[in-house]
Amino acid sequence: MNTSAPIETLFDRAMQSLRGMLDLLDAEQHAVATRDAQALLRLSREKASRLQGFAELQNLLRLQSLPTHLPLQDFEMLLSRCAAQNKANGMQMNLHLAQQPATLPGVRSEGYGARGETRYGGLSTSLVSV
Repeated sequence: MNTSAPIETLFDRAMQSLRGMLDLLDAEQHAVATRDAQALLRLSREKASRLQGFAELQNLLRLQSLPTHLPLQDFEMLLSRCAAQNKANGMQMNLHLAQQPATLPGVRSEGYGARGETRYGGLSTSLVSV
């Protein structure tokens, strides 16, 4: 990760990362609904990798003063959408597994808690440290 990139470039990468994550979460939702175990396993690995990359970008952004011309509201909205979709996917997966555990052979709700929350870290909903 290029730590000397201009803030605008880091912000654009973070926005692209979130858009990609939302697409991935939509695919995950479909895989859960269709009980596609192979797709879920692949998407789970890809999501963990994307989360790590996004966390690195987010940390770099937190170290800098964010210019007012950046669309921070768009960023926060997209981040909130990702977090909500991720939680919904976890709840849907837990529901499917509780109803018919054998329908997703080899798939556990890895990365999700009982209420659909992400267990392996995940998306922080703010660029600023609290």
